[in-house]
Amino acid sequence: MKPILLLILLSVTLAGCGQGGGGKGGRQGPPPVPITLLTLEKGELAERVSLLGESRSQADAAIKTQTEGVVSQLLVDVGDEIVAGQDVAYLDGLEQRLALAEADARLAEARSRLSELQNGTRSQVLQQRRAETRASHALQREAETDLKAVRDLAPQLIKQVEGDFQAARAAEKNAQDEYKRTQELVKQGALSARELVRVESAWEQAKGELLRAERALAVQKVSNERDEAGAVAALERARAESAKSEAVLDESLEGPRDEVVAAQAEIVAALEAARERAALEYQRASVKAPSSGTVRQRMAAVGERLDIGDTLFQVAGEDVALYFDAPESVHGKVETGQTVLLESEGSTEPIPAKVVAVARAVDPNSRRQSFRVEAPEGALLPGEAVRGTLLIPLKGDYLTVHRDALVDKGDRWVVYTVDGENKAVEQKVDYLLGVDETVAISSPKLKAGESVVGRGAPGLYPGATVMLPQASPTPGSTP
Repeated sequence: MKPILLLILLSVTLAGCGQGGGGKGGRQGPPPVPITLLTLEKGELAERVSLLGESRSQADAAIKTQTEGVVSQLLVDVGDEIVAGQDVAYLDGLEQRLALAEADARLAEARSRLSELQNGTRSQVLQQRRAETRASHALQREAETDLKAVRDLAPQLIKQVEGDFQAARAAEKNAQDEYKRTQELVKQGALSARELVRVESAWEQAKGELLRAERALAVQKVSNERDEAGAVAALERARAESAKSEAVLDESLEGPRDEVVAAQAEIVAALEAARERAALEYQRASVKAPSSGTVRQRMAAVGERLDIGDTLFQVAGEDVALYFDAPESVHGKVETGQTVLLESEGSTEPIPAKVVAVARAVDPNSRRQSFRVEAPEGALLPGEAVRGTLLIPLKGDYLTVHRDALVDKGDRWVVYTVDGENKAVEQKVDYLLGVDETVAISSPKLKAGESVVGRGAPGLYPGATVMLPQASPTPGSTP
């Protein structure tokens, strides 16, 4: 302020001296206006938009079981750093071990059979096959004998039970007739009522015996049918086993057909695939991390039984991305590659980052446009709240200068240049953007490197006399 005051006092003093030198009737114009000069620059200016955002891990993952079992050991816990492929837990794997052992046994048997088909049958095996065939024939004959015995015995059993039934029915009929005769005699007074009660009781007992005999006959018939069906089924199994033994013996004697060898090879291939699946299931009892990161939550405990797809751990990934929502005022201006200055509670100075993706749609509720920023590695933690300043570069052909040079005339914006006679020349400009103390303007009559009036510009008008500073023009700021 002191240099300005000195310039003002100096101008007043010079004005007074001019009036005294003019004599009586002498007339003097307004005193020169002290000014500073600024240099127009071909600079770059960016609009600054303050935003609030959130940091999120791009590789958050849930470590899930791929097989079932009981948790036998947890190798990591909350806060531990893990890498992709690292073992984080063990399941007991009992069921998987048993399934793998069974698959190995089946595969070994099928391979042995295939080798036998391909290489021929040894004499010891032929002897065994002949013995198996003779045994199957003997079993078939035994089954035929059993069936004949069952069929021969069935009528005898039925006849015996049916005899009991006929006897019970005759007894019931006699008891009924006796009851009717006694009933008539009681009515005639020849017998007492007590005798009728005794006879009726005997009749009821005969009815019960008849019912039991009927049931016994029905049970015997069902039993005979079941025994015959069992004997028939046993005979069919014996015949099938006998036929199978004969076929195996014939094949061993004659050699297998090509289609038999091919079919056995397919069986071996299928069992090999089944064995690989069983081995994979067993390996999955060792739970591995799918990606690197930090364990942020444990979801299971030792001894707990888990099914396929149950979650063991929640992991926060190492790659952190930031998400911001741009206000409606800058829709269409946010582009990939633009700079965002980041600030968080833990940062001491702004961290520059780049916009890597912009949503091509606006949220219908908030009227905001989302975009993603890639943060420098290790700069931020997932879930951390972040303040950001988005820098939107001003596009086009324009000049930059200190805000002091720009004058608002109400209906237009102007700056002033100085001609050779130290007179102010008004230049109409378009005001494009202002950031802090710098403004962007455009005018077809101005170019970079020209000087314009800085301080003192608001008090000028076209043709006003100015007092030039002694120092050279100052680019970008007013001294």
